[in-house]
Amino acid sequence: MPRTVRQAVPLDVLILGDHASAHLTAAALRHDHPRLSVARLALESEHSPDRLTMVNPRLFDLHRVLGSLRKAKAFAPTFGLSFLSDEPGVAGEFRSKQISSLVVSTRWFQQAVSRLAAESGVDQRHVKQLVIRGAGEDGVHLLADGQSILARVLICAMPLSDADRRTLNFPEAPEDPVSRNYQFARVPAPQTRGFSTRMTIPMCLDLGGTGAWAWALTCGKILELGVLQPPGRATPAPSDVIAAWCQNLKSHGILSEDAPLPTRSQYTTITLPTAQALIGETVASRTLLIGSAGGFISDCAEEIYPTCWSGVLAAATAARALRERHVQDALAGYRAAWGSTLGDYLRGPQQNLRLLLPLVYRNPMMAARVAEAILFGESVVR
Repeated sequence: MPRTVRQAVPLDVLILGDHASAHLTAAALRHDHPRLSVARLALESEHSPDRLTMVNPRLFDLHRVLGSLRKAKAFAPTFGLSFLSDEPGVAGEFRSKQISSLVVSTRWFQQAVSRLAAESGVDQRHVKQLVIRGAGEDGVHLLADGQSILARVLICAMPLSDADRRTLNFPEAPEDPVSRNYQFARVPAPQTRGFSTRMTIPMCLDLGGTGAWAWALTCGKILELGVLQPPGRATPAPSDVIAAWCQNLKSHGILSEDAPLPTRSQYTTITLPTAQALIGETVASRTLLIGSAGGFISDCAEEIYPTCWSGVLAAATAARALRERHVQDALAGYRAAWGSTLGDYLRGPQQNLRLLLPLVYRNPMMAARVAEAILFGESVVR
Protein backbone atom coordinates (compact mmCIF):
# COMPACT_ATOMS: atom_id res chain seq x y z
CA MET A 1 0.00 0.00 0.00
CA PRO A 2 1.26 3.53 -0.69
CA ARG A 3 2.67 5.35 2.33
CA THR A 4 0.36 7.97 3.80
CA VAL A 5 1.91 11.45 3.77
CA ARG A 6 0.80 13.69 6.61
CA GLN A 7 0.04 17.19 5.38
CA ALA A 8 2.06 19.93 7.02
CA VAL A 9 0.31 22.20 9.50
CA PRO A 10 0.35 25.67 7.90
CA LEU A 11 1.19 28.71 10.04
CA ASP A 12 1.68 32.34 9.21
CA VAL A 13 4.24 32.79 11.98
CA LEU A 14 5.99 30.22 14.14
CA ILE A 15 8.00 31.45 17.10
CA LEU A 16 10.66 29.23 18.65
CA GLY A 17 11.91 29.49 22.20
CA ASP A 18 10.86 29.83 25.81
CA HIS A 19 12.56 33.19 26.38
CA ALA A 20 10.39 36.10 27.51
CA SER A 21 10.99 37.79 24.15
CA ALA A 22 9.39 34.81 22.36
CA HIS A 23 6.26 35.01 24.51
CA LEU A 24 5.95 38.77 24.03
CA THR A 25 6.41 38.47 20.26
CA ALA A 26 3.62 35.91 20.09
CA ALA A 27 1.31 38.00 22.26
CA ALA A 28 1.98 41.16 20.24
CA LEU A 29 1.29 39.42 16.93
CA ARG A 30 -2.00 37.92 18.09
CA HIS A 31 -3.08 41.18 19.71
CA ASP A 32 -2.35 43.34 16.66
CA HIS A 33 -3.16 40.81 13.92
CA PRO A 34 -5.80 38.36 15.19
CA ARG A 35 -6.33 36.90 11.72
CA LEU A 36 -2.78 35.59 11.54
CA SER A 37 -2.16 32.00 12.62
CA VAL A 38 0.55 32.21 15.29
CA ALA A 39 2.12 29.46 17.37
CA ARG A 40 5.08 29.17 19.73
CA LEU A 41 7.13 26.03 20.29
CA ALA A 42 9.92 25.40 22.77
CA LEU A 43 12.07 22.42 23.51
CA GLU A 44 11.46 20.70 26.84
CA SER A 45 15.21 20.76 27.36
CA GLU A 46 15.47 24.54 26.98
CA HIS A 47 16.44 26.02 30.31
CA SER A 48 18.09 29.12 31.73
CA PRO A 49 18.75 29.78 35.42
CA ASP A 50 16.58 32.28 37.23
CA ARG A 51 18.34 35.49 38.21
CA LEU A 52 17.56 39.04 39.19
CA THR A 53 18.07 41.66 36.52
CA MET A 54 17.67 45.38 36.03
CA VAL A 55 14.88 46.47 33.68
CA ASN A 56 14.45 49.81 31.96
CA PRO A 57 11.07 51.30 33.05
CA ARG A 58 10.39 52.04 29.38
CA LEU A 59 9.72 48.32 28.98
CA PHE A 60 5.98 48.86 29.40
CA ASP A 61 5.94 51.31 26.49
CA LEU A 62 7.15 48.67 24.03
CA HIS A 63 3.65 47.24 23.49
CA ARG A 64 0.21 47.72 24.99
CA VAL A 65 -0.08 44.06 26.03
CA LEU A 66 2.52 44.78 28.73
CA GLY A 67 0.29 47.40 30.34
CA SER A 68 -1.25 44.93 32.78
CA LEU A 69 2.19 44.22 34.27
CA ARG A 70 3.09 47.85 34.93
CA LYS A 71 1.98 47.83 38.57
CA ALA A 72 2.99 44.27 39.41
CA LYS A 73 4.54 44.01 42.86
CA ALA A 74 7.17 41.62 41.50
CA PHE A 75 9.07 44.64 40.15
CA ALA A 76 11.25 46.34 42.78
CA PRO A 77 11.73 50.04 41.91
CA THR A 78 15.14 51.65 42.32
CA PHE A 79 16.17 55.29 42.16
CA GLY A 80 19.72 55.50 40.89
CA LEU A 81 23.17 53.98 41.21
CA SER A 82 25.81 54.15 43.93
CA PHE A 83 29.32 53.75 42.49
CA LEU A 84 31.62 52.09 45.02
CA SER A 85 35.40 52.11 44.79
CA ASP A 86 37.62 49.48 46.36
CA GLU A 87 38.65 52.11 48.90
CA PRO A 88 36.27 52.46 51.87
CA GLY A 89 34.47 55.80 51.93
CA VAL A 90 35.26 56.65 48.30
CA ALA A 91 32.05 56.54 46.26
CA GLY A 92 29.83 58.52 43.91
CA GLU A 93 26.06 58.51 43.61
CA PHE A 94 23.31 59.31 41.17
CA ARG A 95 19.94 59.61 42.89
CA SER A 96 16.78 60.15 40.86
CA LYS A 97 13.37 61.46 41.93
CA GLN A 98 11.81 59.12 39.37
CA ILE A 99 12.18 55.35 39.09
CA SER A 100 15.40 54.78 37.19
CA SER A 101 15.31 50.99 37.03
CA LEU A 102 13.24 48.01 38.09
CA VAL A 103 14.62 44.78 39.49
CA VAL A 104 12.77 41.56 38.70
CA SER A 105 13.25 37.82 38.52
CA THR A 106 13.82 36.64 34.96
CA ARG A 107 11.71 33.55 35.59
CA TRP A 108 8.81 35.55 37.03
CA PHE A 109 8.80 37.84 34.01
CA GLN A 110 9.01 34.94 31.56
CA GLN A 111 6.01 33.28 33.20
CA ALA A 112 4.06 36.53 33.30
CA VAL A 113 4.55 37.20 29.59
CA SER A 114 3.73 33.56 28.83
CA ARG A 115 0.32 34.14 30.45
CA LEU A 116 -0.16 37.23 28.26
CA ALA A 117 0.50 35.13 25.16
CA ALA A 118 -1.98 32.48 26.34
CA GLU A 119 -4.61 35.15 27.00
CA SER A 120 -4.06 36.44 23.45
CA GLY A 121 -4.92 33.01 22.07
CA VAL A 122 -1.45 31.85 21.04
CA ASP A 123 -1.05 28.11 20.54
CA GLN A 124 1.90 27.26 22.83
CA ARG A 125 3.51 23.93 23.61
CA HIS A 126 6.76 22.22 24.51
CA VAL A 127 8.19 19.44 22.36
CA LYS A 128 10.90 16.85 22.89
CA GLN A 129 12.35 17.07 19.40
CA LEU A 130 12.43 19.87 16.86
CA VAL A 131 14.01 19.55 13.42
CA ILE A 132 14.40 22.40 10.92
CA ARG A 133 14.22 20.58 7.58
CA GLY A 134 14.72 23.47 5.20
CA ALA A 135 13.57 26.84 3.91
CA GLY A 136 12.07 27.59 0.52
CA GLU A 137 9.90 30.04 -1.35
CA ASP A 138 6.86 28.95 0.65
CA GLY A 139 8.44 29.21 4.11
CA VAL A 140 10.34 27.13 6.64
CA HIS A 141 9.64 23.39 6.95
CA LEU A 142 9.96 21.83 10.41
CA LEU A 143 9.21 18.62 12.30
CA ALA A 144 8.00 18.93 15.89
CA ASP A 145 7.77 15.53 17.58
CA GLY A 146 7.13 14.05 14.17
CA GLN A 147 4.47 16.57 13.16
CA SER A 148 5.22 18.45 9.95
CA ILE A 149 4.87 22.26 10.10
CA LEU A 150 5.19 24.87 7.37
CA ALA A 151 5.73 28.40 8.71
CA ARG A 152 5.59 31.29 6.28
CA VAL A 153 7.82 33.21 8.70
CA LEU A 154 9.97 31.81 11.49
CA ILE A 155 10.93 34.02 14.45
CA CYS A 156 13.59 32.41 16.60
CA ALA A 157 14.47 33.25 20.20
CA MET A 158 16.08 29.85 20.71
CA PRO A 159 19.82 29.38 20.07
CA LEU A 160 20.39 27.66 16.75
CA SER A 161 22.91 24.92 16.14
CA ASP A 162 25.51 25.37 13.40
CA ALA A 163 23.58 22.86 11.29
CA ASP A 164 20.31 24.79 11.69
CA ARG A 165 22.07 28.03 10.81
CA ARG A 166 23.32 26.47 7.59
CA THR A 167 19.86 25.09 6.81
CA LEU A 168 18.34 28.55 7.17
CA ASN A 169 21.17 30.14 5.14
CA PHE A 170 22.65 32.22 7.92
CA PRO A 171 26.27 33.14 7.24
CA GLU A 172 28.89 31.42 9.35
CA ALA A 173 28.78 32.79 12.86
CA PRO A 174 31.56 35.34 13.48
CA GLU A 175 34.19 34.81 16.09
CA ASP A 176 32.80 35.80 19.45
CA PRO A 177 34.86 38.66 20.95
CA VAL A 178 31.95 40.22 22.83
CA SER A 179 30.28 37.58 25.01
CA ARG A 180 30.78 38.06 28.74
CA ASN A 181 30.56 35.71 31.65
CA TYR A 182 28.19 36.75 34.41
CA GLN A 183 28.72 35.17 37.83
CA PHE A 184 26.13 35.54 40.55
CA ALA A 185 25.07 34.24 43.92
CA ARG A 186 22.01 34.77 46.10
CA VAL A 187 21.84 35.41 49.82
CA PRO A 188 18.79 36.16 51.98
CA ALA A 189 18.06 39.88 52.02
CA PRO A 190 17.64 40.02 55.85
CA GLN A 191 21.43 39.64 56.12
CA THR A 192 21.87 43.03 54.49
CA ARG A 193 21.63 46.61 55.57
CA GLY A 194 21.81 49.89 53.71
CA PHE A 195 18.78 49.12 51.53
CA SER A 196 15.58 51.14 51.68
CA THR A 197 12.32 51.52 49.80
CA ARG A 198 13.89 54.29 47.72
CA MET A 199 17.24 52.62 47.26
CA THR A 200 19.99 53.10 44.75
CA ILE A 201 21.70 50.03 43.30
CA PRO A 202 25.22 49.50 44.66
CA MET A 203 27.61 49.06 41.75
CA CYS A 204 31.35 48.84 41.10
CA LEU A 205 32.84 49.56 37.67
CA ASP A 206 36.33 48.22 38.36
CA LEU A 207 36.17 45.44 40.91
CA GLY A 208 39.64 44.78 42.29
CA GLY A 209 41.21 46.66 39.37
CA THR A 210 40.12 43.96 36.90
CA GLY A 211 37.63 46.01 34.88
CA ALA A 212 34.79 43.75 36.05
CA TRP A 213 31.42 45.34 36.82
CA ALA A 214 29.52 44.28 39.94
CA TRP A 215 25.95 44.81 41.16
CA ALA A 216 23.99 44.10 44.30
CA LEU A 217 20.35 43.61 43.28
CA THR A 218 17.52 43.06 45.72
CA CYS A 219 13.94 42.01 45.08
CA GLY A 220 11.59 40.63 47.70
CA LYS A 221 13.59 38.56 50.16
CA ILE A 222 16.51 37.96 47.81
CA LEU A 223 19.81 39.82 47.46
CA GLU A 224 21.77 38.82 44.39
CA LEU A 225 25.47 39.59 44.09
CA GLY A 226 26.58 39.63 40.45
CA VAL A 227 29.87 40.24 38.66
CA LEU A 228 30.17 40.82 34.89
CA GLN A 229 33.59 39.93 33.50
CA PRO A 230 35.25 41.96 30.71
CA PRO A 231 35.11 40.28 27.27
CA GLY A 232 38.06 38.19 26.21
CA ARG A 233 39.37 37.67 29.73
CA ALA A 234 39.92 34.44 31.62
CA THR A 235 37.08 33.96 34.07
CA PRO A 236 38.16 33.58 37.70
CA ALA A 237 36.39 31.28 40.13
CA PRO A 238 32.98 32.62 41.23
CA SER A 239 33.95 32.23 44.87
CA ASP A 240 36.88 34.62 44.38
CA VAL A 241 35.02 37.40 42.59
CA ILE A 242 31.89 37.21 44.74
CA ALA A 243 34.07 37.24 47.87
CA ALA A 244 35.81 40.39 46.60
CA TRP A 245 32.45 42.03 45.92
CA CYS A 246 31.15 41.05 49.37
CA GLN A 247 34.22 42.61 50.97
CA ASN A 248 33.65 45.81 48.99
CA LEU A 249 30.03 45.98 50.16
CA LYS A 250 31.08 45.37 53.75
CA SER A 251 33.71 48.10 53.61
CA HIS A 252 31.02 50.56 52.49
CA GLY A 253 28.61 49.47 55.21
CA ILE A 254 26.08 47.90 52.86
CA LEU A 255 26.62 44.33 54.02
CA SER A 256 27.08 43.64 57.71
CA GLU A 257 30.55 42.52 58.74
CA ASP A 258 29.26 39.15 59.93
CA ALA A 259 27.33 38.36 56.72
CA PRO A 260 28.57 34.92 55.55
CA LEU A 261 29.84 34.30 52.06
CA PRO A 262 27.58 32.34 49.68
CA THR A 263 28.12 28.59 49.63
CA ARG A 264 29.33 26.74 46.54
CA SER A 265 25.78 25.61 45.66
CA GLN A 266 24.68 29.26 45.44
CA TYR A 267 27.12 30.22 42.66
CA THR A 268 26.02 30.31 39.01
CA THR A 269 27.92 31.35 35.87
CA ILE A 270 26.22 32.12 32.57
CA THR A 271 27.42 33.52 29.24
CA LEU A 272 25.71 36.62 27.87
CA PRO A 273 26.08 37.43 24.14
CA THR A 274 26.28 41.16 24.84
CA ALA A 275 25.63 43.33 21.76
CA GLN A 276 26.34 40.38 19.46
CA ALA A 277 23.58 41.50 17.09
CA LEU A 278 25.93 44.31 16.01
CA ILE A 279 28.42 41.84 14.52
CA GLY A 280 26.11 38.99 13.49
CA GLU A 281 23.23 38.44 11.07
CA THR A 282 19.62 38.52 12.25
CA VAL A 283 17.78 37.83 8.96
CA ALA A 284 18.00 34.67 6.85
CA SER A 285 15.63 32.54 4.76
CA ARG A 286 12.14 33.43 6.01
CA THR A 287 13.71 33.74 9.48
CA LEU A 288 14.27 36.52 12.00
CA LEU A 289 16.39 36.19 15.14
CA ILE A 290 15.28 37.91 18.34
CA GLY A 291 16.21 37.93 22.01
CA SER A 292 19.47 36.51 23.22
CA ALA A 293 19.54 34.18 20.18
CA GLY A 294 20.01 37.29 18.06
CA GLY A 295 22.48 38.86 20.48
CA PHE A 296 20.08 41.58 21.66
CA ILE A 297 21.55 41.95 25.16
CA SER A 298 23.06 45.36 25.79
CA ASP A 299 26.75 45.86 26.41
CA CYS A 300 25.75 46.71 30.00
CA ALA A 301 24.28 43.19 30.33
CA GLU A 302 20.67 44.44 30.31
CA GLU A 303 18.52 41.62 28.96
CA ILE A 304 14.75 41.96 29.29
CA TYR A 305 14.20 45.40 27.75
CA PRO A 306 16.38 45.05 24.62
CA THR A 307 15.44 41.43 23.93
CA CYS A 308 11.73 42.25 24.19
CA TRP A 309 12.27 45.33 22.04
CA SER A 310 13.74 43.10 19.32
CA GLY A 311 10.70 40.84 19.55
CA VAL A 312 8.22 43.68 19.13
CA LEU A 313 10.14 44.94 16.08
CA ALA A 314 10.25 41.43 14.60
CA ALA A 315 6.51 41.00 15.11
CA ALA A 316 5.76 44.22 13.25
CA THR A 317 8.20 43.31 10.46
CA ALA A 318 6.73 39.83 10.00
CA ALA A 319 3.15 41.13 9.87
CA ARG A 320 4.09 43.69 7.19
CA ALA A 321 6.10 41.15 5.19
CA LEU A 322 3.21 38.68 5.05
CA ARG A 323 1.14 41.31 3.23
CA GLU A 324 3.81 41.74 0.55
CA ARG A 325 4.23 39.76 -2.64
CA HIS A 326 7.91 39.10 -1.91
CA VAL A 327 7.97 38.14 1.75
CA GLN A 328 11.71 37.55 1.96
CA ASP A 329 12.55 41.00 0.59
CA ALA A 330 10.21 42.62 3.10
CA LEU A 331 11.77 40.72 6.00
CA ALA A 332 15.07 42.45 5.26
CA GLY A 333 13.52 45.61 6.73
CA TYR A 334 14.07 44.10 10.19
CA ARG A 335 17.75 45.09 10.05
CA ALA A 336 16.90 48.74 9.52
CA ALA A 337 14.11 48.64 12.11
CA TRP A 338 16.38 47.59 14.96
CA GLY A 339 19.61 49.05 13.62
CA SER A 340 18.44 52.65 13.72
CA THR A 341 16.94 52.41 17.21
CA LEU A 342 17.85 49.39 19.29
CA GLY A 343 21.33 49.24 17.77
CA ASP A 344 22.49 52.39 19.54
CA TYR A 345 21.04 51.13 22.82
CA LEU A 346 22.94 47.85 22.56
CA ARG A 347 26.30 49.59 22.28
CA GLY A 348 26.13 51.04 25.76
CA PRO A 349 28.65 53.68 26.87
CA GLN A 350 31.37 54.08 24.26
CA GLN A 351 33.76 55.64 26.75
CA ASN A 352 36.14 53.71 28.98
CA LEU A 353 34.28 54.27 32.23
CA ARG A 354 37.26 53.14 34.31
CA LEU A 355 39.09 56.30 33.25
CA LEU A 356 36.16 58.44 34.42
CA LEU A 357 35.92 56.92 37.90
CA PRO A 358 38.01 59.59 39.69
CA LEU A 359 35.53 62.18 38.39
CA VAL A 360 32.53 59.97 39.21
CA TYR A 361 33.60 59.84 42.86
CA ARG A 362 34.10 63.64 43.10
CA ASN A 363 31.62 65.15 40.67
CA PRO A 364 27.85 64.49 41.04
CA MET A 365 27.23 65.62 37.45
CA MET A 366 29.70 63.05 36.09
CA ALA A 367 28.14 60.38 38.33
CA ALA A 368 24.76 61.25 36.81
CA ARG A 369 26.12 61.10 33.25
CA VAL A 370 27.70 57.68 33.77
CA ALA A 371 24.58 56.34 35.52
CA GLU A 372 22.30 57.55 32.72
CA ALA A 373 24.62 55.94 30.16
CA ILE A 374 24.34 52.60 31.96
CA LEU A 375 20.63 52.79 32.77
CA PHE A 376 19.23 54.48 29.65
CA GLY A 377 21.85 54.07 26.93
CA GLU A 378 22.56 57.80 26.80
CA SER A 379 25.92 59.25 25.82
CA VAL A 380 28.30 60.40 28.55
CA VAL A 381 29.42 63.24 26.28
CA ARG A 382 26.63 65.72 25.51
